Amino acid sequence: MRNARPGLHWSHDLAFAGDAVSRPLFVRLHRYAGLAAALLVGVEAITGSLLAFNERLDTALNPRLFLVSSRGPALSPVDLTDRVAREDPRARIVRFTLRAAPGRSAIFEVEPRDRRVELDYNQVFVDPVNGALLGRRLAGRLSLDRQHLMPFLYRLHTSAALSAAWGHALLGAVALALVWQALSGLYLTLPRPRFVVRRWSTLETHRVLGTWAAVLLAVIAITGLGLQLGQPIVRPLVRTLFSMLPAVSETRPVRPSPDADPPVSLGSAIALGEREAAVRGWTEPASSAVYLPGLDVFGIRFHPPSNDDGEWGFGVPVLYVDGHTGARAGEKVPRAGGAADVFVDALYPIHSGLVAGTFGRWVVSLAGLATAALALTGALAWRRRALG
Repeated sequence: MRNARPGLHWSHDLAFAGDAVSRPLFVRLHRYAGLAAALLVGVEAITGSLLAFNERLDTALNPRLFLVSSRGPALSPVDLTDRVAREDPRARIVRFTLRAAPGRSAIFEVEPRDRRVELDYNQVFVDPVNGALLGRRLAGRLSLDRQHLMPFLYRLHTSAALSAAWGHALLGAVALALVWQALSGLYLTLPRPRFVVRRWSTLETHRVLGTWAAVLLAVIAITGLGLQLGQPIVRPLVRTLFSMLPAVSETRPVRPSPDADPPVSLGSAIALGEREAAVRGWTEPASSAVYLPGLDVFGIRFHPPSNDDGEWGFGVPVLYVDGHTGARAGEKVPRAGGAADVFVDALYPIHSGLVAGTFGRWVVSLAGLATAALALTGALAWRRRALG
């Protein structure tokens, strides 16, 4: 059989012919998907770049809320919680600081006891030494002032400032588009990827930047897709294929009347949690807690005193206590279970860079800037081509 191109094996001819057919199609799909999602990809990229250092930036912007000058022994977690609760009987505390790091405030998150009542705040900042109220704010409020900027950027990044259902659907589609853009862009750099800008142009810059960032962007986009669609799609899908440890939300019925206060006190829940932690050999103290009204369960979290969840990579051990009976209701241990559990648990640490500590945060932050630059240069290259 005679080769169409002398000196090459017939399989190379087929690959060349197939590439000649598919490359123009990939170029068009890459271009139009990028243009359709460019604005939202840019917003997600820039906000994600900043949120890699969320707690640190929030503290720098709002030192009067996060930092305290008081020194001495802290109030007990129960006394501190009682003081916060007495400030506003309309509010129920759903997230507690039990032990704050030296020089740091204790942060409490609240919600209305009565769902018909609206509160103008959902976070309370307190001096853990003397119980003084440092301030309140409505995290997620549509505002760019320094007090609300970082919580708003978090809401924008995770839900596009929409309702949960619409936000997850929209950003899930954006993440899927970004996965396609990263993988198709990587394909379009082959067989000779460009690692250096040979001549300065918008398109050349776009190609070189994409060559360097494609794999990392694909990882961030895939993990972001998993986070956006985790509860409705990813976790049920993984459970059908592999065995997984049940989450506490999968083992407890939803309460018919979540407005009622739990009979079990926070102090009792902490005491049980600490006893169970000692049995398991957990050495870190109970430093924070959550209360889930819909499930009537406390979650006692064991970690070094700090307000920065990012310091703990894959997360921290959590022991759940039934709010009605005071009995143990389950536990969550980082990297426990099988490969499927580790995969699901790893989505957020990888997406945020926390799996690699401060270095990982910088990688994700720079990747966010690179993604925004790719969206911009791609749009500019298309505009130049459209204008001739």
